Amino acid sequence: MNPFHYHVRFVLALVFCLVLLVLQGCATTQPEQKVVYKTKTVYLAIPASFTEPIIPSKPRAPSEVKALSLPERELYLSTLVKDSWRDLDTCNKNLISIRKLQGTTKEAIDEAQSKSK
Repeated sequence: MNPFHYHVRFVLALVFCLVLLVLQGCATTQPEQKVVYKTKTVYLAIPASFTEPIIPSKPRAPSEVKALSLPERELYLSTLVKDSWRDLDTCNKNLISIRKLQGTTKEAIDEAQSKSK
């Protein structure tokens, strides 16, 4: 065989390989899929029972307290302190309930509201 034929076969094989590579490179590709996250903020109203004002019992005037006998004065003052602590405890429970409601669903808020009644 003529050395020229080897050269022609080599060129043809090279051209064939190049055509295959071009065709492979032109194949359709899948578009890149991107995951999109959407954030939705929902504002829910805080139940009215959690925001009702707690009105502490109004203390007597100091002159009235001094006029009481010693046992009555002690009873009055201890009752006043007990009532003040109860009011403070109620306020703290309401604040804790409001903090727990952050990031919860409407169903959880309805449940908490029904428990507070």
